Amino acid sequence: MMSGATIVAITIAVLVLLIIVRLPVFLALLGSGLVGIILVDGTPGLGHTISRMMYDQPSRVILAVLPLFIVMGVYAKNSNISDQLFGLAAAATKRFRGGLAMATVIAGAGFGAISGSSTACAAALGPMSVRAMRRANYSPAFAAAVVGASGTLGILIPPSILMVLYGIASGESIGKLLIAGIVPGLLTAVMYMLGISILARIRPELVGLGKNGGATDQQVAEKTVVAKSGESRRQAWFSVGRVLILFGVVVGGIYSGILTVSEAAAYGAIVAIIFHAYDRNRHEGFRVWRRSFWESLIESLNINAMVFGILVGASFISYVILVSRIPMEFAEWVSAFDVPGWMLILAFLAFLLPLGMFLDSTSIILICTPIIHPVVTQLGYDGIWFAILFVKMLEIGLITPPVGINAFVVGGLVKDVRIERIFAALAIFVPIELLTVGLLFAFPDLVTFLPDLMS
Repeated sequence: MMSGATIVAITIAVLVLLIIVRLPVFLALLGSGLVGIILVDGTPGLGHTISRMMYDQPSRVILAVLPLFIVMGVYAKNSNISDQLFGLAAAATKRFRGGLAMATVIAGAGFGAISGSSTACAAALGPMSVRAMRRANYSPAFAAAVVGASGTLGILIPPSILMVLYGIASGESIGKLLIAGIVPGLLTAVMYMLGISILARIRPELVGLGKNGGATDQQVAEKTVVAKSGESRRQAWFSVGRVLILFGVVVGGIYSGILTVSEAAAYGAIVAIIFHAYDRNRHEGFRVWRRSFWESLIESLNINAMVFGILVGASFISYVILVSRIPMEFAEWVSAFDVPGWMLILAFLAFLLPLGMFLDSTSIILICTPIIHPVVTQLGYDGIWFAILFVKMLEIGLITPPVGINAFVVGGLVKDVRIERIFAALAIFVPIELLTVGLLFAFPDLVTFLPDLMS
């Protein structure tokens, strides 16, 4: 009879092997989970266990939030809001060194407030912002890196799909998790902009300020880019208004207690579809809107199928972990160490850093949260605070090799730049992220004071 630890170790080893051979993540999770279930329960009740789990996991009421937030993000992405946000932000930052890079960060924060997805945020920001930065003689790799890093704001600033998944996996309040991401998300954006400002002075060639250039030339170039964006100031401000409305409906509804999380997600999806219809009909006509509507719907269905496939696969592994009593044994093992709790928290966060380099964020949350989160709360630490630190470490995984998905997203926008150069440029943002994590670790109130004030 194998021990629970041995069974879990074999299950994880199979998962890693299947990922190495490039099997899709949800299939790798299903396959390794199936091996684990056989080792735990044997084959007689295998069919019953699998059929029950494949029904129970997707049918949970709280999961209605996920497809609604995904629909909201996709329709918002296809409404040209990101381009208009970038144009307005570029006009506001054109006097700063690296102004277009700062504008990309601002637009990323704004679009993150309505998308909930890092990859959607990077994909929406990329085409216009990369083109604008390259016209202003920015380093192509640095321009791509700025977009990739700015896209990570989409998983922290609410509504965040990963926050919803963390709430499902940990049992924490999803509403409080979403609200808790506001200040850390804005802090991350500010830290990115400070980093860009410092970098523009240390390495001016990255932002188009070479030996033969100057601040005035940069201002002129950026002003020209803004002028050629094709978006009037009034349209740009209208887009800001749409972002505020969507953000107000979702976050305002949750924070005030007027709406539940599911209701806020539903209203947000409806408003995003209305904005999409208005934008497409006004600029391109009914036929284009009708085609875009169905394309957006199919895109939403594809993303939902992927997410729910990962959810089901991860539930197999979670079942193996729970039946093997690994969380309880792990908690007992950790409590036996005579070290301060904060050192264990740092160890958990450090463990997530290399993990994020090889696994996607959704899988990490669904596999690791049931093990780590109970230990953190038993140590007396705030679960909401740790969740934000957890997701912050996953942000770093999105921009680090070999799996950093945001690098590959923007790599598709700058096909003349090798992916290795994009990863090298993204490395500039890793210390900024770690410094931000340090601030949130040292000052927990930055995370918890807004959730504590919720109705």
